Parts: sequence; C-alpha cells; structure tokens
Amino acid sequence: MYSVQSDGGFCLPCMLFGVGREGVDLGVLVSRPLTNFKKALDERKAHDTRSTHNEANIKTEHFLRVMQGHQEPVEDFVEFSECDTGITGQAVAERILQLLNSYNLDPTLLRGQGYDGAGNMAGKTRGCAAVITGQYPLALYLHCASHQLNLAVVKSAQVTSVRNMMGTSKKLHDFFHAHPKRQQQLETAIEETQPDARKKKIGTCHAPDGFSALRR
Repeated sequence: MYSVQSDGGFCLPCMLFGVGREGVDLGVLVSRPLTNFKKALDERKAHDTRSTHNEANIKTEHFLRVMQGHQEPVEDFVEFSECDTGITGQAVAERILQLLNSYNLDPTLLRGQGYDGAGNMAGKTRGCAAVITGQYPLALYLHCASHQLNLAVVKSAQVTSVRNMMGTSKKLHDFFHAHPKRQQQLETAIEETQPDARKKKIGTCHAPDGFSALRR
C-alpha cells in the first residue's frame, strides 16, 4: 500500500497485524516506507522471507474469514478500572497497559484505540492515545464511534425539524403505551403486516434536552 504522507510503500498485512516492540526495527515496508522503487522487487522478496510477514499474512486470512462471516468475532468486557494515580494522558495510558498485562494480553497485538475527544485522551503529544501509540505504533487511535454519534445527536437536536420529530415520536409512544387495548391492536397489526418483526412495541430512548427519540 502507498502512503501519501510518507511518500512510500508499506506492507498492508504487516501494518495491520504485524507484531513489533518498541525500539525494534522491522525494516523497509514496516518500520520505514519503501521509497527506492527501483529496488522494490528485491525489497519485497527479502520482506516476504521474514517470519513476522508470514505471521501477519496468517492473521490477515483469519481476519478476512471473520469479516466474510465464516467465523464470529469475540468481544469481551474486561472490567471497570479506577484511575487512582490521576487522569493525565500518561497516567491513564499506564493504567490501561497495566490492566492488559494483568490479564496476560500482549500490548504488541493492539491494533486500535477508541476514546472520546478529551485532551487527556486524544491529545496529539501527551494524550493517552499518543502515549500508547508511541510504544505500540500499530495501535492506531480513532475517535469513539459512540461518542461521535452522541455529538451528532446533540447537534441535530438543535434543528427544528428534528426536535419536532422527537416530540411526535414521544406522543406516538404515549398514545399506545398508556392504553393496553391500543397496544394490543398495534401488536396485531404488526403481526399481520410484518410477521418477521422482532419488536412489537414502540419504545423511546432519551436524547439531549429531555427529548425522546423513537426506538424500534
């Protein structure tokens, strides 16, 4: 893959799934971009013989099998952890790495970090993400998708049409929820028109400023 920022080529499997440690040079195509394209074939042949490259290829194949539905990804909650040493980027990063080590989880396998946009988490120089990426360069930071959604909802709630929609949704919920006979008629209509529907009731989810949004 070609990087415009580095003006050179990298090995995509190794960048995504390669295992490297701080201070260890993995050579051209991983630690450094390939910029001398006249030697591209020789560099690629030498790179292909590395055991780290072969391991990254195997992990890439496993990843593709998961994405294609042949295997199921595993997502586990570990624990809530108190930041008793402070909430600076350095302190939070150290706490996260300590927690991973306590569960025998190898930080060199980190491939992503997701936090909100607070300075102590997302700061480019001293934020938690920057500290961890400094030690494990493949652990790339992305702004938490859930937090981005929350920010989008907060912003959209200021739009008149969206606020009206939320108000209408709440009235629709109250119309059925407060009257069992109406709710029964709604469930019957859903069963007749959408027999595969898993939800039979109209719920609400709270949005900013006390508004409610429709939830299926």
